[in-house]
Amino acid sequence: MQLTGPPRIGGFEVPYPTADRPLEADFQRDEDVETYVKGKDGTLQRVGPRHYRARFVFRWDALSYDTAHDILSAVSQHPVTVVPRTQRSGDPSYLSEQSYDCRLVGELPTATPIGRRTPSGMRLARVQIELESLSTRPQIPDAN
Repeated sequence: MQLTGPPRIGGFEVPYPTADRPLEADFQRDEDVETYVKGKDGTLQRVGPRHYRARFVFRWDALSYDTAHDILSAVSQHPVTVVPRTQRSGDPSYLSEQSYDCRLVGELPTATPIGRRTPSGMRLARVQIELESLSTRPQIPDAN
């Protein structure tokens, strides 16, 4: 069960990612911030909590240039706040929005023209962004 509202990036509600390429959200262990002790026999043993870092990939195959510009402007700020799914009416009340302060992974992406237009004549572009949370969490949210 998950929230059904569209993502919010930098306070700006963005369209749902493309249907055949939905939002990719993953929590990866970050062993660099975990604490390990080396035993007498040379083995490493983790002595602190695990740490998980959120990573998000958003893909849109057909956005108007204005919307693409708004998204790219938002992710160029550091840090950018990402809410992968927002709460809508009808969503269960026990689910809450999760907010992450993120940084852009790699270089700032560009809007790639796709050679199509909306019925009103606006040009369309393809955009893909990859974001990573600045902080880690000791457990994956809503993973009980």
